[in-house]
Amino acid sequence: MSDLRVLASGIDSLYASVRGELIDGLLLFLGDLRAMHPDGDIPLSLGLGEPDLLFRPHGWRGYPWWFSSPRWELFMGGPDPLPPVYLQLHAAHIHTVGVEQAVRDVEAMLVADLFPRGCRAIASRVDVFVDEQGWIPEPSDFAHFRCRALRRRMFEVTRQEHGYGSRLSGFTFGKDDLVARIYDKTLESAVTGKTWPELLWTGRAPDLPVWRAEFQYRRPVLGAMGLTGMGDVVRHRQGLWDYGTRWLTLREERPDSNRGRRPLAPQWAQLAGTCLGGSAVPLIRDRVREAEVRRLTQGLVGYATSVEAAGAGRGVGRALTTTVPSVRPYLTQRGASFAELVATKRQRRLDVTA
Repeated sequence: MSDLRVLASGIDSLYASVRGELIDGLLLFLGDLRAMHPDGDIPLSLGLGEPDLLFRPHGWRGYPWWFSSPRWELFMGGPDPLPPVYLQLHAAHIHTVGVEQAVRDVEAMLVADLFPRGCRAIASRVDVFVDEQGWIPEPSDFAHFRCRALRRRMFEVTRQEHGYGSRLSGFTFGKDDLVARIYDKTLESAVTGKTWPELLWTGRAPDLPVWRAEFQYRRPVLGAMGLTGMGDVVRHRQGLWDYGTRWLTLREERPDSNRGRRPLAPQWAQLAGTCLGGSAVPLIRDRVREAEVRRLTQGLVGYATSVEAAGAGRGVGRALTTTVPSVRPYLTQRGASFAELVATKRQRRLDVTA
């Protein structure tokens, strides 16, 4: 094993429940707006600026109103005992502007646009992480992890080993209020198509995978630690990391049957000693936008080639390649022209008919 190198660290996800009195008439307005436009997303601004949110056509869990943006997700209008607003800060936004700025922005929005009489945002979940190279976990490591019990009658918390085909993709320890995940971040990025995390990785060796160690804390554990507001969680992220790396440990392989008496594995000692930082990489915003354009272009070309293969339109490919700038680069990357994709789909239709 080469020395472990930390490429990035900090907070990756932050959720909060918000209590207070919503602006008068807001929920009635949202109900009337949805009644007039029952289907599809509605561009909307909760303030006086240009539309910066999408009002979704359906709710989320117990919340009837759902607003989505590249910065955060807002869920609104939940009945008692649910708080009137539940929110999630997007990881990409956190790493674009920095977690401290992201918290200040969302708190300012809550007071300016939703709770003019003031509100209390209570952190309900936070994920702290370290991305590293140099330690590539192996299936044999799984047996040498030791996880402290959360309840007196529990000898050891739930644990799982994950794979992607024949390749180890990671481990999960714990459930619900405190969860640890150790997983191949480069593999996850390749599967999901999210490439922006690589912008965080300072000093990355391109020929090695990047692995992430992550601890997820929910409200019961945060409350027991005395961490209430989003700012409290952000300021004490180092303490959350320190606690997590003591709660879960990797031990050296020794004859002693008591894993708790075995010394820490060197790679875990290095990982546990990480000083958690943060990041603010404005280029992430552009990378996320590029990925969104690619996803939409893929869908557009897919539908257009299907329409032409079904004989329901002509000249669609020419129109797309001349009017939508992202189509030509997408087809070049695919290594096929629009006509070739149409021909392939026509052949498939003939095969299915036969």
